[in-house]
Amino acid sequence: MNSPAMDVKDLFEDSAFVVGVFGTNLFVGNEPELPDACVTIYDAGGADTEPTTEFKYEYPNVSIRVRGAVADYTGAYTKAAEIKYLLHCLVNRTINGTKYISFFCIGDIQFLQGDEKNRPIFLVNFRMQRTAA
Repeated sequence: MNSPAMDVKDLFEDSAFVVGVFGTNLFVGNEPELPDACVTIYDAGGADTEPTTEFKYEYPNVSIRVRGAVADYTGAYTKAAEIKYLLHCLVNRTINGTKYISFFCIGDIQFLQGDEKNRPIFLVNFRMQRTAA
């Protein structure tokens, strides 16, 4: 199975879920200095894998970091909320050959800080259940 972060990136590039364009304002695993406003998805561990007789279930987590434009707290929060509502309670979606049974937001949107350029940074965490399709 793929990295959950890469699968979420591909979901976000899907026409029904457009969050950003990979390599332009949507990234995986490494947040670049520019552009100011961007979304970065990170693999964030998860619960133990549950082997069964028929399927292999995994419970990965991803952290999605939303950085806004300079001094644009409201815009960054709005983007984080959009992501939360796109993913929370999404069920039965196959992405890159992996069946995602469920997505659930862990907690709520968290303001991390403003960086040295006064760009606000928010974090939204998700847990998922997935298996080979």
